Amino acid sequence: MNTKTTDNASLGRISPEKGADRAIEIAKRVGTPLKIAAKVDRADRRYFKRVVEPLLNDPHVEWHWRRLAWLFAAYALFVSVRSLPASVKQYLQRQPPA
Repeated sequence: MNTKTTDNASLGRISPEKGADRAIEIAKRVGTPLKIAAKVDRADRRYFKRVVEPLLNDPHVEWHWRRLAWLFAAYALFVSVRSLPASVKQYLQRQPPA
């Protein structure tokens, strides 16, 4: 039995460098549901309130910080990082196109 859904998932911590706002914008643009499993550290509460929270009013976007069983049935997992270390950038640049 296939238990996969068409929901996409974003997992991590809410912070500017993790890019939850990007994941939300991508899901909205593509028109697919997105469930976000993330905690908000004290240092990032202002970012969450100003940038991410206003994006959560979309009916296709859900934010969870507990009960993550749905994560294992997600169709895709978004892992968004705004700034990569130089060593990772160099490695990716050396890779042939897919």
